[in-house]
Amino acid sequence: MRFFEKKWPALLLWPLSVLYSSLTCLRNRAYDLALLPQHRLDTPVYSIGNITVGGTGKTPTVLYIAQWLQRRGLRVCVLSRGYGRKGKEPVHLNTGALNHYSADQAGDEPLLLAQRLPDTPILVDADRLASGRMAQQRFHPDVILLDDGLQHRRLEREADIVTFRRQAPLGNGFLLPAGPLRESPRRLQRCALLWLNGAKDGERAFSAQAPVIHATYEPLDLLDPAGKSHPLPLPPVSAVAFCGLANPNSFHQTLVKLEWTVRAFIPFPDHHAYTDQDLARLMGRWRQEQADVLITTEKDWVKLVGRLSSEQPWRCLRIQIMPEQAEQADRLLEELFAVPLSAKRRAADHQG
Repeated sequence: MRFFEKKWPALLLWPLSVLYSSLTCLRNRAYDLALLPQHRLDTPVYSIGNITVGGTGKTPTVLYIAQWLQRRGLRVCVLSRGYGRKGKEPVHLNTGALNHYSADQAGDEPLLLAQRLPDTPILVDADRLASGRMAQQRFHPDVILLDDGLQHRRLEREADIVTFRRQAPLGNGFLLPAGPLRESPRRLQRCALLWLNGAKDGERAFSAQAPVIHATYEPLDLLDPAGKSHPLPLPPVSAVAFCGLANPNSFHQTLVKLEWTVRAFIPFPDHHAYTDQDLARLMGRWRQEQADVLITTEKDWVKLVGRLSSEQPWRCLRIQIMPEQAEQADRLLEELFAVPLSAKRRAADHQG
């Protein structure tokens, strides 16, 4: 990600970015002119995605919005393509099926969502149109959330929500492979809500036409290998931390916010599949540093469940995102989800 925040090395790849930009523009234009078909479901669909590659807090944002909708009585279903998984078969995650699938089969982010949203169907399929139709037929949701759906044009939606890193919303401003942009920033003109995640420190100015919600990562609790929740310990706490995230610095910042002493911070590639050798190396580093805990993220934890001993100091730090201005966020979400919320109220009035 640091490479994408600099301009001069990216200039070498700029010609490839021009080619990539041309292809994405042609594809979007084909959808705009109805040369490529779009399909609309009866259920309102909202996409939550990003215009840059990884590390924007998209999954915590999906979780927050799903829980926000459920608190208002709406039935929610989440569609995900399961990026990084090895299996290709459609996977349905909910309370009954959660323990039957691994991260290789379902993807780490869908597994995380299924654990935090145990009563919510999470349908994992590269064909989001097929999974959306299945969701309607089997689960009759009031709202369908399209996870990582900004670039998915085949399925029409009511609105697009786009997540960003506050420290570098657009990186160096170049499209792939010279920069982090998956498509032109002009795409944001069609988005209904922009969601900026991360600490205020180092925040870059970001001008936008759409409404903006600023949110921070807030530590929630710790999980041990047995699945038991523990309150966050007060400092001093020393840790060896590791993660496989597109933006590992966000995890490090959260530990610093807790005032923990991070004796070693070991980043792995995004969506990393941990080997036994990786775990042995981490245990060796923990012994070397004589730290209190070996700590990682919830996204990494779902790939390690069942492989860790409860007698060892492995811990998962669970977080949640919290809008800095809660009332403003509620108002913006009420406006954005007016269609399903109004339908729910009409149904309740009719029953009454």
